[in-house]
Amino acid sequence: MEQNIDISLKEIIVRYCLVGIACDDINEDTDLINDLGYDSINVLRFLAEVQNKFDIEIEDEYLSMETLGRYGNIKEVVLSRVKCAK
Repeated sequence: MEQNIDISLKEIIVRYCLVGIACDDINEDTDLINDLGYDSINVLRFLAEVQNKFDIEIEDEYLSMETLGRYGNIKEVVLSRVKCAK
């Protein structure tokens, strides 16, 4: 399950990325804004697709750049929400 979520998240990230990047180039420390050129619109689109894809809700407490700026943090939040949804 974790590997499928990892792959899906990376595919979604690449879809909204403003710079050319492959899924394999994304690691735990990849920063959506500084490394991938995300702006606020891209972040909102990304979050909407993630919530729809995994049928989860990401609560307001997680909606900060400290939490959602780095790929590793995003993956942790999604994994915890998916586990809670089951």
